[in-house]
Amino acid sequence: VTRTYLGQTRNRLPPKAARASAANPKEITVRDQHRSLLRRWAVAALTLLTVSTGCGGGGGGGMTSPTAPPIPTAGTGSAVFRIIGPDGTETSYSFGSNNLVRCSTNAGFASLFIRLSRDRIGDGANAPHIDMDVCNHQLVGAFDPKSPQDATCGTEPTFDIFWHEEDGTVYSNEITSPCLLELTGVGADNSLMGMFSCSGLTEFGGTRSVDVLDGVFECIVE
Repeated sequence: VTRTYLGQTRNRLPPKAARASAANPKEITVRDQHRSLLRRWAVAALTLLTVSTGCGGGGGGGMTSPTAPPIPTAGTGSAVFRIIGPDGTETSYSFGSNNLVRCSTNAGFASLFIRLSRDRIGDGANAPHIDMDVCNHQLVGAFDPKSPQDATCGTEPTFDIFWHEEDGTVYSNEITSPCLLELTGVGADNSLMGMFSCSGLTEFGGTRSVDVLDGVFECIVE
């Protein structure tokens, strides 16, 4: 099935065989722990950024973080996240004004479409990028994973996530993947801020998997 976003066509993965799933009594606990880790990471990164920019002056007196990526600044499109590849290699991405960070309500079946891409050319479709379809978004709130093969939205706040590599390989979440998207606020200039993380995105037509971790973004809702 093909879908069009912002003038670009994207193929949706065909349905996979149905998988049996048993109720997991630890599901809520795991989700809450995941959400707590996301929040703690974002707060720590924000704190470090504030200290770094607030302790200016000569002589190298400002504190900087050797690991935490910068938090996007309100009013600009920006994003940071890490990809743990199939072989365990970690790659950090930091997107800003030279890259594509887009949030659109012209999103087909979803109420919000998010694309974070290295390149602006071709709406970022041919470069390494993340796509997220967000269902029932209310600007602020938490979203659990939905099936990326289902091009519909139910009544709950859910999302799916795709990682597109430069060679065309596509990874997507499973409905049981430990994933979370949290939209944390909206600015006066219609800017939207959020955090995301998802482990175990599986390769379409293959057996490999990747993790998308410590994602933070800010965009202007179009």
